[in-house]
Amino acid sequence: GMTGTAGRCDAFRRASLPAGRAFGRGISYNRDLAQPARHESHMTRLTHLNEAGEANMVDVSDKSATRRVAVATGRVRMARATLAEIMEGGVPKGDVLAVARIAGIQGAKRCADLIPLCHPLPLDRVAVTFAVGGPDCLDIRAECRVTGRTGVEMEALTAVSVAALTVYDMCKALDRGMVIEAVRLEHKEGGKSGTWQRAPADAVPADAGPTDTGRSGAGPA
Repeated sequence: GMTGTAGRCDAFRRASLPAGRAFGRGISYNRDLAQPARHESHMTRLTHLNEAGEANMVDVSDKSATRRVAVATGRVRMARATLAEIMEGGVPKGDVLAVARIAGIQGAKRCADLIPLCHPLPLDRVAVTFAVGGPDCLDIRAECRVTGRTGVEMEALTAVSVAALTVYDMCKALDRGMVIEAVRLEHKEGGKSGTWQRAPADAVPADAGPTDTGRSGAGPA
C-alpha cells in the first residue's frame, strides 16, 4: 500500500544519508561527508544562519552606511547568425539590447523580491552594458552602487542574470540553443571586507567598447 511505500522510501532516504547529512529544523547541511554538522564552523562562514542553524535575515542595523559598489559579468553564447541579427537590429521582437538593459536594471531593483534573505536597497545607480565577446558570444556587464549598510553584489549578479534571460527570451524563436554562462562577481568595494577583485586572467573584459548600444541605464531616480 501507499503507507508501506512511503515507509520504504523514508527508510531508504535515511540510510542513504551519511552521518551529519540530516536535513531539517535546526540541523545544518554539512559539505564534509566524513564529519558531523557543526553549527559553530558554519556560523563563522554563513551569516544567514542563526544559532539554531535556521535561515534568517542578517541584522545590519548596527552597521554604518558606506559607499558600496559591485560589478558582475556574464555571457550568452549563441549561433553566429543570431548574434548578427541582434547587432543589426533584425530580431522580430525588437531592440534586444535595449529591452535587456531595462530588464537588467529592473532585476537589480527587485533583487530582494527574488532572493529571500537580501535586504531591499535604495540603489543609487545601476548600469548594464553589452559587448560582442566573439563571433558567437554576447558579454554582459552590470555595475551597482549604493550608500548603505550592506553590499550590492547580489543586485549586480541579478542584473546580469535577468538581462541574459531577456536576451534569450527575445531571441529564442531564432535560436533555442543559446547558453547563459559565466555569471560571476568581478569586483566589489565597501563594507567591513573592503575591496575584492577577481584575478585578471579570470575576468570577463569590463569595457563594453564600441559594440555597446545607447546609454547605460541608471537605477531609480
